Order: sequence, then C-alpha cells, then structure tokens
Amino acid sequence: MMQKLITREALQKTKHKKTGSIITLILLIALLFPIKIFAAENNTAIIHSESGDYVVYVKDIKEKFKFAITNMQNADKMQLKYVTSSKDEQGENVIFISKEKYESLTQKGANTKSYIYVKDMNGKDKIEGQEIDFANAVEQSQLQETETLTKRIATKTAKNLKTIEKEEDGVKVTTTLGGLKITEKDGKYEYSLNKVEEGEYKELENIANNINTNADKMNTVEKIKTYKSFYNLYNNLLKIQNWREVQDSQIIQPEDSNKGDTYIIFLNKIAEDGTQTQDVKFLTTNVTEKEGETIETSVEPITVKEAKKLPITGESLALFIVLAVISIVATIVYFRVKKLKNENTKN
Repeated sequence: MMQKLITREALQKTKHKKTGSIITLILLIALLFPIKIFAAENNTAIIHSESGDYVVYVKDIKEKFKFAITNMQNADKMQLKYVTSSKDEQGENVIFISKEKYESLTQKGANTKSYIYVKDMNGKDKIEGQEIDFANAVEQSQLQETETLTKRIATKTAKNLKTIEKEEDGVKVTTTLGGLKITEKDGKYEYSLNKVEEGEYKELENIANNINTNADKMNTVEKIKTYKSFYNLYNNLLKIQNWREVQDSQIIQPEDSNKGDTYIIFLNKIAEDGTQTQDVKFLTTNVTEKEGETIETSVEPITVKEAKKLPITGESLALFIVLAVISIVATIVYFRVKKLKNENTKN
C-alpha cells in the first residue's frame, strides 16, 4: 500500500514536471515571438513613390537576390514566382513593387500586409515569409517636404538688435542681443521660439544630431527610418506652436540666453492670397565677455554644407537622399522614385 502511494506521488510529480515544461515552452515561445516581429519590422524600409510604386530595402542583404511576394501568410514556396532584385548605383539591391502589383496584392489597399521570400542567386533561402506592411511606407512627398526645411523662408542672423544696460555689484554691464532677421518683405510673418531642454524638442535635436554624426555609418534602412522619425516629430511639434507676430522683421533672442543654449524657431508666412508657408530654424547662443564689463550675445550664423547623396539608383529608378548640416541640427532628405522593370526568373 505504501509502495502504491509512493508511485502515485511520483507519477503526480512527473505530471507536474511535464506540465511545467509545457508552460515554460509556451512562455518561451510567447517571449520570442514579439522579438521576432520586432526584428522583422526593423529589417525593412518601404518608400512609396508619387507614381504609386513601392521600393523595399532589406537590411544586410547586399548581393543580388531573387524574391517573391504574396498576400498569403503561409504560402507554398513551390508555387511562388521569384523575380530578381533591382540594383541601385551604390550597389544595393532592392525589391521593386509596381503600383499594379501592389493593388493586386492588397486588393487596392484593403489589406496592407504582405509576405516576402528572399533567396540568394544559388537558391539558398535568406528570408522566409517575413511580413511587411505597406501602411508603414515613407511617402516620397514627405521626404521632398523635408528637403526644403530651413530654406522655405529667407532669414539671416544679426547682432546688436537690442541693448540692455544694468549694474551688477557696482559694475555697469551692457548686454547686446542678437537674433534672426527675415529678409523677405512680402506677406505677414509669425514665429514660435522654443528653447531646447527636454521632451520632444530635445528628441528632435537628438535625431538630427544622430544623422549629422552617424549618417555615414547607417545602412539605408536605418537612414530611411531615422528621416521618417524626423519628419513625423517636426510636423507633430508644428501643430502645437503658439504663434506670435514678427515685429520689424526680426526675432530677438531671449535676454536670459546663456552660452550654448539652443533654440528651435518655427516660422509661418501668410501671403496676401492667404497661402501659408511654414519653416523651422535651428540656432545656438554665443556669449562674449569683453574686459568683464560688456557682454555681447548673439546667435550663431546658420551654415549649410551639402553632404554626399545616398543612394542613387541606376537605370529608370532614381532614388536618393541628400543630407545637409545646418548649425546645431538639420536634415534634408529627397527621394525621387520612378518605375523600374524587374527581370523575371524561374524558381
């Protein structure tokens, strides 16, 4: 009787162990699955052209490859039709999806998710059934808008816009303030001046600094995602600005500016016909003390230099990014996408 009791307890323990193992396995799958999806989402970047075509960049696949795309999540690979990748002038291979193919895959946008299969030219599988979502594509028009930022409204930095005199510990201190002058004359102008400290303004500055510092180290997928983040954040901030009318075509920096302070200035131009144009300027404060008595405060001039274009595609697909560095922060992005034919290949 005692032996049967021990055997039953042992059996129960065995069941508990099996149940525990199953639960552990389920938990591991549950933990790993989101990681896989997260990795997939960060493994591709999609550009939507004005003509309706799509270009998909795939991270870490540089050599020529064959790919298939389907709207079936668990497609039979033997039934898929593979085509060769398109190659840009930088040697990077991309997946080109025509407007017609997109509409066929997604029922004209009713279901934006599709699945890609990629194999190298020797037939070895590289990606199997990875989900892509066309709803996450970067619009060509967004990137074109970003290209013109900081140049839509003509301005220049200026010194000696305002003078302040006061006495500190028996010493007469004269402070001259600089600022920004609008050099255009047509229309009415509004502005919103924001000191960069924490929150979204700091985030915008950080994204731009990341581009300025690490652009050459980024792959194309990372670049596109970073530029999209810059565009989205800029436009979100633009919506919440409290506009003030520009007086005498000048915007004077705050009196409490300290050396190294950075500011983001949003501008809004209202033309006589009611058309509005928004722009943004990035400025940093410089303070110069002379003989301990006179303090000259100004904003640093905005300097623009063009960096190399990345990447420029060949043949009929012209897709490129132009970067520019503007004082503290800036990003100029430009994409032009045209239709490119893919060469059909057998599976």
